[in-house]
Amino acid sequence: MKKLSSALAFGMVLVAAFAHSEPKVIKNIRVSVEGKKQYFDLFQSAAEENLWYCGQTKPTVLMRNAMSQQIPEISLIRFQKKDIKNPQKLVEGAHFRMHLSLGAAADVMEELKKKLPSSGKRPPVLSPVPFSALKLVLQKPDGKEVEMKSEPLVGNSGQRSSQNVAFSTVLGSLDTDLLDALLRGNTGAKYTLFYNYRYLDPVLTGKPAAASADPRDSSAQNGGSSPDRNLPGTRDFSTMEKEAAASVGWEKAGEGFVGFSRYSKAVQDKCIFVETAERWQNAYLTLPILTFPAGVSVDKIVLEVSLVHDGKKYQRQEFSWMPASVGWRDANGAPLVYGIFPLGNLARLSPEELQKVKFSIRQTIDTFRGEKLVSETFCDMVEGDTPISDPLDIADILEFETGMLTWAPESQPGLKRIDVALTDGDWKSGRVIEPEFSNGKMTPPSTSMWLIRQASPDESVLAAEVFFIVSDGKQEKKVAWAKNGKNLRKELFALSAFFVDKDWSGK
Repeated sequence: MKKLSSALAFGMVLVAAFAHSEPKVIKNIRVSVEGKKQYFDLFQSAAEENLWYCGQTKPTVLMRNAMSQQIPEISLIRFQKKDIKNPQKLVEGAHFRMHLSLGAAADVMEELKKKLPSSGKRPPVLSPVPFSALKLVLQKPDGKEVEMKSEPLVGNSGQRSSQNVAFSTVLGSLDTDLLDALLRGNTGAKYTLFYNYRYLDPVLTGKPAAASADPRDSSAQNGGSSPDRNLPGTRDFSTMEKEAAASVGWEKAGEGFVGFSRYSKAVQDKCIFVETAERWQNAYLTLPILTFPAGVSVDKIVLEVSLVHDGKKYQRQEFSWMPASVGWRDANGAPLVYGIFPLGNLARLSPEELQKVKFSIRQTIDTFRGEKLVSETFCDMVEGDTPISDPLDIADILEFETGMLTWAPESQPGLKRIDVALTDGDWKSGRVIEPEFSNGKMTPPSTSMWLIRQASPDESVLAAEVFFIVSDGKQEKKVAWAKNGKNLRKELFALSAFFVDKDWSGK
């Protein structure tokens, strides 16, 4: 009876947690722009009724141009390694990555906004599906599934915005049938995309930036629990609640097929890499797909990259990216998916020493605003026991979303503008955010974005002085933002702030 009561109480906790806000979902909305049809699911935020998310239900693999060829953004690095149980035996494996376009272009977003129900108060805000509210699985020929790891592509902002997402997985000896389907299958391998329609966006719920973004990662979200809930022989109730939450709300959003057999050998040679020796002969630096959102304009990015071991630099290379080049180029202008670095003598290092080899990356980013961001970072060359890097974060994007604010009409009392001053070390930026008035019609400001240095909360202080300028009809007053003077890298999840009327009215 005691066990039954505990289960009943736990069930009531879950009901209270998830029944209070059943989200509205509008599925399979078709939008046609310039003759091209796209299909989207729209779903309402469980934390803010005026905020909606959109994501494609028939996602497409990103493409790039390379020497007059269209190259799909899918890649495979095949390798061999020693069997742990039998060192005389080599087992095969592979790193598989694919890049999907899940978001919507600016013109498509405008069309999708017309499909949303009106709340009658102000126009709804539309955003791409949060990064943490999606997952993708590959289906093996025997029906079993392999979940791929989703990777944000542009700094921390990618944790929330899923405009373009890379998915990756390491295939082992038990996945040879799936590898064969990818390489030689007539249709390739089937993939299924899931969205979580009951996702609670940490940007709106106030979860700190240090917490995990992934609702499936229950262990990282606990943040510690009181000692009286961790009794010997029992499970932590907060963990159980979060595990239950992780299984709620996931529904199939779309599916498709991905593989290499449909492409010519010339295209496959640019997507498939082979390491057949017992030891890897090359190290691979993953170069990300960069699609900066509207409001962030980048003129050029230059990376100076070297392998570093024991204080010495090896194999220095330079890569550049410009909007017109459609991707990364090496010093000779050739398009790239990976930066490939011959290991040479480094390949003879012991596994323990190989773990100490790093990529040294000096990055320079020029923006159309005349701002220049320069930084040097180091990242591990080895992922697991294979010399391939994680995706490279170029910079962070700080964004202030003002779409949920009520602005004062012209010559009327209320919120007039927002004065913003940002500092990050020797970097400074000042802006005024305000609506535009023309012929008596008001156009609210769009999301304000800043390209900032990519850094951890403990490495750099990104501080803001934000003031809401409010008029009572006679004079103006300044209302300070609650996070003024604090380190936004610690205060803001995904470096995103949603301003609401309570920030300036106190109500």
